[in-house]
Amino acid sequence: MNIEEVKANPRGYWLGPVQNITSLGEYTFVEYQRQSETFFSIFIDGKAIGLGANSLDSAMVTAIAHKHDGPNSQAAQFFMRMIGAEKEE
Repeated sequence: MNIEEVKANPRGYWLGPVQNITSLGEYTFVEYQRQSETFFSIFIDGKAIGLGANSLDSAMVTAIAHKHDGPNSQAAQFFMRMIGAEKEE
């Protein structure tokens, strides 16, 4: 899935209705709700990376780690732990 498909049909996003879309350079974060909880899907260069987070902070760190360290990176988890903000999956 790419970000243009999400933007074209935000209510039909397969994970839940889109609340907000935040872009920062090549990174895009889709905020959606499921069962009154907020989650973020991560897109890099418009393409979903198949990872998500429970906070925007965690989503940004995960996106950067994925880009620079690969899809199996644990860097985001360690970073969030180091700063006292456990990465939530």
